Amino acid sequence: MRGKTSILHLVPVFLTFLSTIISFHVFSASRVLILEGSPFATEETPEATLYNLVLFLGLVLVGTIIMLIIVIFKKINFLKMFFLLGTSLMVFSIVDLYLASLEYLGVLLLDDLTYFTILFLATASSIYLIYGVENEVVPMLLTIFYTSSVGVVFAILLPFQSIILIAVVMAAYDVYSVFKGPLKKLVDTLSPGNIPVGSNGRNILKGAVATFRGLSIGAGDIIFYSMYTTLALDKGGIMASIGVILAIILGVYITLKMLEKRKAMPALPIPIALATPLIILLYCM
Repeated sequence: MRGKTSILHLVPVFLTFLSTIISFHVFSASRVLILEGSPFATEETPEATLYNLVLFLGLVLVGTIIMLIIVIFKKINFLKMFFLLGTSLMVFSIVDLYLASLEYLGVLLLDDLTYFTILFLATASSIYLIYGVENEVVPMLLTIFYTSSVGVVFAILLPFQSIILIAVVMAAYDVYSVFKGPLKKLVDTLSPGNIPVGSNGRNILKGAVATFRGLSIGAGDIIFYSMYTTLALDKGGIMASIGVILAIILGVYITLKMLEKRKAMPALPIPIALATPLIILLYCM
């Protein structure tokens, strides 16, 4: 993106925080994630932290390799299917988690048929609204809601040390990915002239990015903003999380200003660098 950015471009970030607060209170109150179990280690030990890092990076690596193979061979239709499948799995999982949480809380009392009917209808309608609506606002809202909910899930399942280490490593990887690695290859592949006539790079990336006023923020960035916000909420509530939220907002704003002269910028390093000391300080208090 080359051009002026404004405070309005921070709207997706503010919406991320709002969505995170809602999902955090629903999931933490129901304790459904604790009851269901997790593949991640819950201990705060070096071995557990390293295990969680390797497992998380493994998940990222698998998706990256698949995407790279598709990008290298420039199979645009397969790329659209890849993002559609990933988005569908995410939406299905979050809707399922919300329904289960509301049942645990006693808000809903559903038989199996009604439960799965609502699950599939909500998933199908969300996917349609994300991919089938030309207006950017509705897809943006849904993408932010579902990806920020994923961030809340990771923050609840992972212990503090693991989240900090994963965030720092992913922020460093983000720099490489955007300037030299997979994301650069993806952006280059989706540039005009490399995609079919009538296609749009941002339409192909729907579900993987939240686009507002011509600016796109990656789903992965939203997930980590949500993870850090959830950490702060869990430790000290709304008031304690304000400092972390402001640090992330400042980091995103600085990144946006740097983006005015570039095609793409990594959206994790500066927000993570500013918010991490506050998160550590909050947990040491």
